[in-house]
Amino acid sequence: MRSLLLGLLLLASACALPPRLAEVRGALRLGPGGPPVAGAWVYLEGPLGAWGARTDGEGGFRLHVPPGAYRAWVEGEGLAGSEVRGLELAPGPQPLGLVALSPFRPGWPRRPPLLEAEAGVEGGLLRYRARLFPQEGLPPLALLVGLGYVPGTLSVGVGEHLYLEEARDTGYRLLDPRGLSGPTTLFLVGYDANNNRVELRLPLWLPGGAGQGGPRRAKAVAYTLARRVEALGFQGGYSLLVRLSWEGGEGPYRVFRETEEGVQEVAYLPQGTTAFTDAGPGLRPGERVCYRVWGPEAQAYACTTPLPPLSARISSPGEGEVTGPTPRLAWAVEGGGGGLSYTFQPVVWDQLTGGGIFLGRTAGTEVQPPPLLPGRPYTFELYLAYAVDDPEDPRAYSVAADRQGSLLGIAVPGPSVNFEVGP
Repeated sequence: MRSLLLGLLLLASACALPPRLAEVRGALRLGPGGPPVAGAWVYLEGPLGAWGARTDGEGGFRLHVPPGAYRAWVEGEGLAGSEVRGLELAPGPQPLGLVALSPFRPGWPRRPPLLEAEAGVEGGLLRYRARLFPQEGLPPLALLVGLGYVPGTLSVGVGEHLYLEEARDTGYRLLDPRGLSGPTTLFLVGYDANNNRVELRLPLWLPGGAGQGGPRRAKAVAYTLARRVEALGFQGGYSLLVRLSWEGGEGPYRVFRETEEGVQEVAYLPQGTTAFTDAGPGLRPGERVCYRVWGPEAQAYACTTPLPPLSARISSPGEGEVTGPTPRLAWAVEGGGGGLSYTFQPVVWDQLTGGGIFLGRTAGTEVQPPPLLPGRPYTFELYLAYAVDDPEDPRAYSVAADRQGSLLGIAVPGPSVNFEVGP
């Protein structure tokens, strides 16, 4: 009988299911809102070892790892160092967005700075201290702090930006949570003089009440820009951002993003907030994305499908061409997708006086200016060029040019050529 019981126990042990793994479904982007990074290596290091995967053509990667605390880092040609510490991976599907940047100088070291921090709650305020240590002789450049969201994007919440010597050791600093309560994360992002990036995540529990009110009539609008926007400047490529807005009561609000990769919290926003800009990894042109805004007493839901990038080039006149007094001004566009409405704003600049002749908005790709002065140099520029899915109720824009940043608050210089009117 004892032998039979022992055999049954051994059989049950052999048939027991192994511990469930964390199924990491990740995306790597070149800067906040930037294009996907293909062919880079992403590594996760945890208590039982390290795992790595190479990103596909869309910047995606998959890893199955035991649950626990992890450090992630990225390696790839043409990339500055990028590292994330303080990751907590639970069993089951886990969306993970990572950001890499271009180095300022390719020949300089690409080891991210070392970031140490501590945080706690004192008298209803968040009290923290962070220190950014240089690696391989590269001095710290900036330290960005965000409570409930990753700083370095266009999002506005509880946080602050510190630079140069102040980033080396912040000393003890206080942040007002502005109504945030319960579980959240303090995100700290440091940069050094070669654009190497380190991110540290500190879990927190904030005391306080649940707040009141809730969001109503949420709307999500995607913007695909023909310029890549980084935390520390403009670069080539494209950017993809989603501006989420709503009406409602006091808050605070938790914002969740829903895609094919799963559901993840992307921001915890303080009382009085009515908008959020998502520039995180995982957004893709042509793929539907939805957002759920949770308030203390209600929630709101909104979706959008970002458009592919739009590019524009000037086809007439040619660079340096000598024209007549009423030259043909023409341009061509590529991308954006079908079934869209287009808007263009051409302008001619007088290089001697600096004055501009705005030729009116048009949906066409060719205009003729009024007679120009003979013997003068001019510049023809596309001041504004974009496509929109629905002019009456826009949910997605693709922007090739927006000199003043009138659509999203980000300037996108358009194409231009210099020409001269003959005598």
